[in-house]
Amino acid sequence: LWDVWPIPRPALARHPDYFTRAKITRCAERVREGRRCVAAYLDGYLAHIAWVTERTGPLSAGELPATVDASDGAWVDITDCWTAPEFRGLGIYPAVLSSILAHPFTRDRDVWIYCDIHNCASDIGIARAGFNLRLTVRQRRILGLWRIPHVVWYGPGTTIQVNAAGAE
Repeated sequence: LWDVWPIPRPALARHPDYFTRAKITRCAERVREGRRCVAAYLDGYLAHIAWVTERTGPLSAGELPATVDASDGAWVDITDCWTAPEFRGLGIYPAVLSSILAHPFTRDRDVWIYCDIHNCASDIGIARAGFNLRLTVRQRRILGLWRIPHVVWYGPGTTIQVNAAGAE
């Protein structure tokens, strides 16, 4: 289901460790920013959410020491995906990602997703959904702080140009 924020309170109440007051506030801000919430339900229970955003210009996650230019300037990114613990391992994550790729909102656009390099389950789900590995950003120390390494994936049909420092 697309554009489902706000999620009904009973669904939020089932996962208070994830849907904290700060998280709910941030989700409302995302809607005001024009981001779209995608949710999957299984047997009437919230199983997964993801955020989809239309963007222009280079892809540059705050943690990534790399930028990726979309070919026509307009692209979509998928971020902050979460699967309820009781539904993990059932293939819901790749199914949601596949449905996002097939949706009219994303069908003719470059689609990007990235995740923590140590999140193997996310990597597997992203690959199963049909994304292609593009870039691995290794951990680097900058100004005394360690940056979290990421893996960057792109959707089928995406054309790319990568300008990366510290990327492979």
